[in-house]
Amino acid sequence: MSSVLVALCGVGNDALFSFFGFFLPCWLSFFVVPLRVVLRLLPLLLFFRALLFKFFNKIETWEHLESKLGAVSWKSFQFDRYAKILDEIALRREAIYSAASRYGFKTISNLSGHTLDRYVVHAGKSIPNVYMPNLPTLKKGEVFAVEPFLTTQGAEGYVVDSDIETIFALVGRRRLGNEELDRLVEMIWEDRKTLPFTPRWFLKDYKEARLLSLLKELAERKVVRSYATLVEASGKPVAQFEHTMALGEEGLVILT
Repeated sequence: MSSVLVALCGVGNDALFSFFGFFLPCWLSFFVVPLRVVLRLLPLLLFFRALLFKFFNKIETWEHLESKLGAVSWKSFQFDRYAKILDEIALRREAIYSAASRYGFKTISNLSGHTLDRYVVHAGKSIPNVYMPNLPTLKKGEVFAVEPFLTTQGAEGYVVDSDIETIFALVGRRRLGNEELDRLVEMIWEDRKTLPFTPRWFLKDYKEARLLSLLKELAERKVVRSYATLVEASGKPVAQFEHTMALGEEGLVILT
């Protein structure tokens, strides 16, 4: 008779099977179970395991559920009751961080989402990727970007400036008394106003070397600002996703 080695993990007065090394704060013992028993229980066990991975990756979440519902068990599991409590936790704190951690990633701590305004990319309010207390409340009519930045678990988890500058923005529209510089300022104003831009968008009108030289001079005169390319502090890769949203009269509207 085929058998498999299974871990039995006791949580309070309840017990659940733990496959592939998933552990909770509990006592743990190993025993041999006939394969037919495991196959019969496997769908239920895998469902509950997936549930644990999805919601209980933090001990605080587990403890909060037990304080509200008693011992966590598939026997007493009721979707609506669990969902209500977990939704309250997600709305209150750390929703982005928990999702990233659950799937084996780390969030970039010094980058965040933010509110938007006309021709203003960062309009004052931040939506961080890690938990921060006492943040301002978003109000109806405000537009904002939610931007998770993720890296690997072994990374430092924050970004630093590099020596490469490929993004610029016009600080103000003013004449400098130099025909070539004034022409470029007007071109940027007509196309981008004060929004960020990359030089390659203007290469149809300039040779690259000349354009970069003019932008450098405009930066020295404080007419444009340059933005350094950001890199993860330990050199690890970073991925970013963004949704732009608005708080309308009838709720949240996704604009992207």
